[in-house]
Amino acid sequence: MSRQIVAQSEIRDLRIAKDTLEQMGISYREASENILSIKRSYRDIVINCHLGQVSYDNMYQAEVNRIQQTYMANFFKDRAIREGNQCQQTVNENGEIVITITH
Repeated sequence: MSRQIVAQSEIRDLRIAKDTLEQMGISYREASENILSIKRSYRDIVINCHLGQVSYDNMYQAEVNRIQQTYMANFFKDRAIREGNQCQQTVNENGEIVITITH
């Protein structure tokens, strides 16, 4: 049985969220100024950047986790570049993303 989940999220930067979804090849629409909606067959995945919340059906948990993981990697890379650093992203043998930042 599926259920609606509303969870706190680190996704707060709308620009990085849009870039992340585009990078992942996920179509979305802007539901309002700070809210992105991803159309799904049962319930849409809704990302509220203003409140830092993601609402979704529990059957989309794995997809939401991938979005959040990719967003966080992009967030840290963006912050490092803004501070004048260089960054390199690799994936280790365990499938974990490793971001190396050098000054």
